[in-house]
Amino acid sequence: MSTCPKLSAYFVVALLTSSLVGCGEKNVKSTGSPKIGVQATQVPDTPPKKRQRVLGLFGGYMSCGSNNEAPLEGTRMVRYLQLINAKSNADKSLAPVYVVSCFGLDAGKVNFISSEAPSKVNNLPISQFVDEFVDLVDRTEDPDLHVVGHSYGGWLSLQIADAIKDKNPPRSLTTIDPISHLLCTPPDVINSIIGNPVRSTCNQAPADLSQDSLQAISERTTDWLNFYQTDASLLHSGILTGADNIKLTYPGAPLDPHTQIADDSKVLSRILALVNES
Repeated sequence: MSTCPKLSAYFVVALLTSSLVGCGEKNVKSTGSPKIGVQATQVPDTPPKKRQRVLGLFGGYMSCGSNNEAPLEGTRMVRYLQLINAKSNADKSLAPVYVVSCFGLDAGKVNFISSEAPSKVNNLPISQFVDEFVDLVDRTEDPDLHVVGHSYGGWLSLQIADAIKDKNPPRSLTTIDPISHLLCTPPDVINSIIGNPVRSTCNQAPADLSQDSLQAISERTTDWLNFYQTDASLLHSGILTGADNIKLTYPGAPLDPHTQIADDSKVLSRILALVNES
């Protein structure tokens, strides 16, 4: 991924401005009687420079489309991006730096596109993808990071939030029914579909990260929403330590709610509110 600090600069500018104006008003000595009608020069407020939004939008297993040349075309996470961009254009905000991904048949590799080359589809092993994404964020000037992931993409979001540490942590993290790529594999799900017992780790939140790691993610992240459901008997997530956990309900078939939750308007509206928050 060939594409992808802080408010201190703004505070320095604000302090210098207020200091200069304040000192000027306090320390100017009178040179005679004030002239009627002459007003002090007003220094206009300089609006703070907007931070550069960086988006990580990560789809789940088999969320890639059928077009091998453009597997992300028409996918859920691309639709998320289109809605975010529409709001950015309406607000005349800076276009976001982004990475949008999906998993195909090979659950060990991530297919993705980026804002640097939107038509170029990349494919990397998970660990390398995480490293590349973290590097993208580090190379972006004053990044305002927002990470969203569904299913395996939710698990991937947690890996990235853990890897990025304190340097540029997410301002918002949204995990949608996250499922562990390591503890609930595609064969595990297939086995349960054909009638074998459901693996317990396919019916819980990812347990790859320790409770201390999850708590550290929570402390670094301004807003962390974890949406989950328990209606899909074959595949569902659960409560994550440190997150604002929101349980949604979907009566349906054994797998349907796991997909439905990512298309829920309540989920999408919360994501848009977080990403477009000034």
